[in-house]
Amino acid sequence: MKIDTSTLELNKLSKNKEEIEQLFSSLNFILTDDSKTNLEEEKQFLEEELKNIIKIRDEKEKVLAQRDNLQKELNTKQTLVSQNEQELYKLKSSIEQLQNEQTQNISKKQSLEEELSKVYSQYELIFDEKFEEHFRTIVEKKDSFIKNETLKKRV
Repeated sequence: MKIDTSTLELNKLSKNKEEIEQLFSSLNFILTDDSKTNLEEEKQFLEEELKNIIKIRDEKEKVLAQRDNLQKELNTKQTLVSQNEQELYKLKSSIEQLQNEQTQNISKKQSLEEELSKVYSQYELIFDEKFEEHFRTIVEKKDSFIKNETLKKRV
């Protein structure tokens, strides 16, 4: 029984060997004593290539991560620049508006000064840089006059 099992096992291995030899011959692969050495060298070469590919892939992933970070940083800075440009445009518009208002106010002031000068000249007063002082004096005199008139009426 042991012999039969061994014989069957031997036949099976022999059949497997023939199949492998047929496969090798169909691929034009000839087994020699150097074949094992050649296969080992090829295996080592392919393992080195695989290590290089893995190393290159890792470097590529690092570079891609760096690129993504730099892109995010660029986007952030572009957003800030855009916001600053908008703020600058708003400030420029405000400055232009204030300059226009200032021009209008200067024109109004000149017009009012001309009118005041005419009114002052009707009363033979001089309208100059001291007109505020003169105006206060006139208002004080008016207030004093009114006060005196009120006191006279009470007495």
